[in-house]
Amino acid sequence: MSATRHAQTAAPSAAPAAQGLYDPANEHDACGVAFIVDIAGRPSHDLLQQGLTALRNLEHRGASGSEPDSGDGAGILTQLPDAFYRAVAPAVLPEAGAYVVGTAFLPTNARAAVDAQLAIERIAALEGLAVLCWRDLPVDPAGAGVGRTAASVMPVFRQLFLAAAPGTELTPDALERRAYVTRKRAEHETGTYFPSLSSRTVVYKGMLTTGQLEPFFPDLSDERYVSALALVHSRFSTNTFPSWPLAHPYRYIAHNGEINTVRGNRNWMRAREALLRGPQDLPDDLSTLFPICTPGASDSASFDEVLEPLPGLRLHLTAGHFDGHTVLHDEARRILFCGDALKFELDPADPRRALTISAHKAFVRGIPLTPAELRRYRAVFAGLDFTQTWTPFEQARNSGRAEALALIDAMLATRPHAAPVPLADLAPG
Repeated sequence: MSATRHAQTAAPSAAPAAQGLYDPANEHDACGVAFIVDIAGRPSHDLLQQGLTALRNLEHRGASGSEPDSGDGAGILTQLPDAFYRAVAPAVLPEAGAYVVGTAFLPTNARAAVDAQLAIERIAALEGLAVLCWRDLPVDPAGAGVGRTAASVMPVFRQLFLAAAPGTELTPDALERRAYVTRKRAEHETGTYFPSLSSRTVVYKGMLTTGQLEPFFPDLSDERYVSALALVHSRFSTNTFPSWPLAHPYRYIAHNGEINTVRGNRNWMRAREALLRGPQDLPDDLSTLFPICTPGASDSASFDEVLEPLPGLRLHLTAGHFDGHTVLHDEARRILFCGDALKFELDPADPRRALTISAHKAFVRGIPLTPAELRRYRAVFAGLDFTQTWTPFEQARNSGRAEALALIDAMLATRPHAAPVPLADLAPG
């Protein structure tokens, strides 16, 4: 195992080492999460601003240290703003969906940053990707009022733009998989953290308070930055020490709560890594991706890392958490997503308060809906035009809508006035 394999967890972070009675493995967390989505999939800057307003309204759910201006973490996930990046990128970009973008958290030492960039470029070339350009991401720590502790461990931010190598044709999913392998290898081999590296979504986050995020990243204030969805998170860090990489959202999720079975889940994932097999456009030797779960990361980060490489976003949760409605819940998701299955078991005692998953074009809220909420959801769902391809795998059609509506009606008939009905809260983007 290389000496740099776990370097990303050491910096940029102000986490203390285990000492005396203190052990960072015994920390716990609770946070604030929200999302905004345009049900018709219309991207706009107004929606982005609504997401940022929601984030600022979650200030009470986040935390800071003895310095009120060094936050535990805040961030936002949006669709990739193609027109905006075309205007600001220092290179000509291919068509939307044919390139990936991600922000690298690089060392503050100039020589080390250059070495990391060159190593990442070599990894990308080995994975069949070409570097289009690097962009110095504008940040304004002084204008945002970033505190001394957060500023002392703040990385250098540079956005990487990648596309398929010349003469190589990649489907959108194949491009995402190549970007995933490139990012995992970069993390393991160079210690460079990427909040995201995708052709579909982008994440802006850091060791910030909710009010600091927008002024810190001026991109978010640009009128050309548009999205049809926004997932935001305000972090209350208690199971890991605050750091720039451990702010939410991650590549797919934002999470509020704790996973009590996190150690067991990590151990099971580690034990099963040898059994993992990828599609043809992934390397035969997947060991460069291991460990899937980064040592020292939070429970939420580990869940995201397990979710990320798998082909579907449908969760099969234990009956204990969803009050005996697992089968119906799972079947509803099968119709809504029309995707492959992912099984991630949760202990029935796990107090998962809220789990929000971005599927690039859709959201799932992993908490129950009341009958009243379900009826409102049904009214919207019944009016959707399924000739428009808005699901993660762009396969939903009118037949799927009819099946899903029948399931919703069956659930309402079963418990019309009782406790919340467990159905994924999905809204197209």
